[in-house]
Amino acid sequence: MAEVGVEIFEQLLLRGGFPNSFAANDDRKSSDWRQNFARSFLERYIPQLGIGITSVTLGRFWSKVAHYHAQVWNGSEFARSFGISHTTIRRYVNVLEATFMLRILKPWIASIKNDR
Repeated sequence: MAEVGVEIFEQLLLRGGFPNSFAANDDRKSSDWRQNFARSFLERYIPQLGIGITSVTLGRFWSKVAHYHAQVWNGSEFARSFGISHTTIRRYVNVLEATFMLRILKPWIASIKNDR
């Protein structure tokens, strides 16, 4: 927020932090840039890393995860909806985490034990 200012912080939230998306002349160009980035990521970069997951499958998974944000993770639920094993879902998560496209926040558990 210090870099962009309070007055356009909402635009940063809506367009994301990639400079080309954020600085686009209008929302349509910003959206086009993000879609092209996602397509390039899935169709070019993932295969270049030697990851053998089809771009369509990983794209569907990535999209579904994006709609599932801020909820308790249930890999088995995802596995059922995709018709695959939970270990395969874990592999997809690992790929997206390793490429910095997904971040899993570990639960923070407070100690409720009386420490006297």
